Amino acid sequence: MNRLEAERAASLTGRKTGAEQLFRRRFKEYMTSQFRVLRLAADWTVLLYIIIPALLYGGFAYSALWREPLPAWALQLPFTIELVLLQILMLAGTVHYYLEEADSLFIRQHSSWVLTIKRFGMRWSLISWNAVILFALGLLSPLLVRGIRLTAAGMLLLAGWTVAVTSIQMLVTHAVRVSGQGWRTKLALLSARSGLSLLYVGIAVQSRHPWLIALCTAAGFSLLPLFARWRLRHSAWDGEVREDLHHRMRLTSILLSQAVDKPKRVPRRSFLFKGSRRLLPVRSERGRIVDLCLKSMLRDGSQRLLYLQLIGFGAVAVLLPPAWIGVIIGFVMLLLQAYWLYGVWGAFTASGFYQLLGADSHRTRSRGSFAVSLLLAPPAVILGAAVAIRGGGGWWLLSILLAPVLGWIISGLLQWYQLGRSGD
Repeated sequence: MNRLEAERAASLTGRKTGAEQLFRRRFKEYMTSQFRVLRLAADWTVLLYIIIPALLYGGFAYSALWREPLPAWALQLPFTIELVLLQILMLAGTVHYYLEEADSLFIRQHSSWVLTIKRFGMRWSLISWNAVILFALGLLSPLLVRGIRLTAAGMLLLAGWTVAVTSIQMLVTHAVRVSGQGWRTKLALLSARSGLSLLYVGIAVQSRHPWLIALCTAAGFSLLPLFARWRLRHSAWDGEVREDLHHRMRLTSILLSQAVDKPKRVPRRSFLFKGSRRLLPVRSERGRIVDLCLKSMLRDGSQRLLYLQLIGFGAVAVLLPPAWIGVIIGFVMLLLQAYWLYGVWGAFTASGFYQLLGADSHRTRSRGSFAVSLLLAPPAVILGAAVAIRGGGGWWLLSILLAPVLGWIISGLLQWYQLGRSGD
């Protein structure tokens, strides 16, 4: 009987060792693949001219925050804003189990192997991301210690509370994501994240009551092993494999998203202009074609997003500097957006849909100028309002009235420039 028990114990030990070796091999392959992806994005040129100077500049700026007097913006920065910035980084963490699709054929049949791999994956995920969060907290420490006047004990309590909430958030995020993929899952994830974020910020701002932060930290660390054990025992295999695949390909997808467009989903009904009614009261051929161009551009999600981003970035860029510099920036932003809109019009006229309309090709430029002038009117008015807000006084009426006229002039100048280049 003792011999049978010894053989069984040796078998279990071998299984555990084999599972640990499998996890180490997968972890090594994962780190190697991520390193190769980073090498493709950051070669020696990028490392020498961008990354190393940025690290040196950041190091000198960080040491200056400790040695020199803090700037006015750092002294006026609320504690809540710093916690929200840290919380945004905390929400990016999730759990990686290092499971693969082929495991459903063999590894899944051995529950002890699956449990061991998941346990090591969960531990490494929690330790590594909490290290990142503590590093970010260290970067914020000059503002917290010298600006908010947190003591060493207060920093330790904040670090403990941050680690506890980060770990629980990672487990909750992973549990919700593997449970499904519909709108209910997204709503549950949003609710869970919002609740934990409000709890984290609401407790962390109670620096005058350190006993409350200490009590909540102790409660968080007490619930963490129970929740982790429950997550290991109650699993959703398909969802966990899907989430691990997404985690492995996340860095690659981020880099490829800058070079390859995401496949567009064809909606059943358009989000904008569902009734297909005319936008322009003009019933001529020019009005009909320009109307179709406006709908095509505004229905395209990527073009609509870039259109709104240029408007928002331009408004912020006008509001920040002095008034006369804001006027120059506003003019440059209108010129940039008009140039981009002419590119959109050129892509529209080069499409097969435009050829099917049977439009007169000799009037393409006049139609383009009309379409660009219409699309340039909203950003011109918004930038004019931004200039009026920044300048104050009696600028507001003059800026808002002259902004659309300036947009029309810019579109005409660009059309004249393109005509001159085509004539050459």
